[in-house]
Parts: sequence; structure tokens; C-alpha cells
Amino acid sequence: RYAETLVISSSYCPASPNKAWYTNRHFLYPMTSEELTTGLGEASPDDGGPWVVVAGKFEGGTAGFMIKDAAGNRFLLKFDSEGNKEMGSSSEIIATKALHAAGYNVPRNSILYLDPSRLTIGEKTTVPDGAGGKRKMMPRDLEAILDNIEPEPDGRLRCVASAFLSGKPVACSTMTDDAVTTPTTASITNIGAS
Repeated sequence: RYAETLVISSSYCPASPNKAWYTNRHFLYPMTSEELTTGLGEASPDDGGPWVVVAGKFEGGTAGFMIKDAAGNRFLLKFDSEGNKEMGSSSEIIATKALHAAGYNVPRNSILYLDPSRLTIGEKTTVPDGAGGKRKMMPRDLEAILDNIEPEPDGRLRCVASAFLSGKPVACSTMTDDAVTTPTTASITNIGAS
């Protein structure tokens, strides 16, 4: 039997320059196991008060909403889809850590176990009204989101918490500066086996 191993030499595969959306990490500067598993660190809302729901997440296949914690920080909370407990949330955390190690700028995500009684609805929080407009979010709207999430035995709800960056977005990037101008070379080496 023969096993094929892809051998990529850094002399044939120059590192990409750092950019607004990419920073050379593990490829050029090997990270420790602890750095790989920690990634950007925890995304934990402040426990000093209620978490105010400031917006709902109505796109995509999973329920969620944006909260503001007692310290004024914003987080997007995303829940697993019905019947797929822990699948989406676990994969998002793993993928975020892998992409961070690869060099991409990613959100700070963590698994969070939420006590629903901590949530309050913001005074200006709205939901789609079904006619193309918006209306004030009511407790029944929040309950409708939470009722579709399978709780843990202690009543808490598992979700991914994604921390928002401070500041305001100034522009969207199309990442047009990532064209590869230098060809990369990879060689396949056959390693003999019995």
C-alpha cells in the first residue's frame, strides 16, 4: 500500500500579507494547543443585571436575537435548530477556532447556557408585522422564539453567544485584494508501505 502525503514547503508557498480581514497566525507562527483551543477567548455577557433583547434574528434556519448586557455590550445569541441539539452551536465554535488559527478575523463566540428569566424586552425592540412593516416586540413574541428551543434539564437554553465589536461599521469589504499573483507549488510524495 502507498499513502500519499501532501508536502507544502513554505519556500514554495509564501505567506499572504496581513490584511484587514486576515492575519498570519498558525502557518507562520505555530500556536500552542492552549492558544488553538482558546481562540479569541470567551464571549460572555455581564451577569450584573438583566439582558435586554434589542433585536430579533429572523433570517436563517436558527432562532436568535441580539441582547445588550448590563455593561452595555451587545451579543448575538443563536440557538440550535429543532431536533439538532448541540450540532449547530458546536460546529460554529469549532469552525470559528479553526478559522482564527488559519488567520481569518472571526467573531468571539462561546457556548452559553441562558436562563430565560434574565431576558427583558427593550422599549424600542421591534419584530416584523407580517405586512412588510414592524411592530413592538411583545412578551408572546419572545416566548414564541424560546418555546421552539429544547431546554436543558435545569431549564436553561444552550446557545452560541457572539460578541459585537464596539464602534460603528464604516464600510463593507468585498475582499478584492486577495488575488493570488504568485503560484504555489505542492509536491506529492509517495511513502512506501507493506
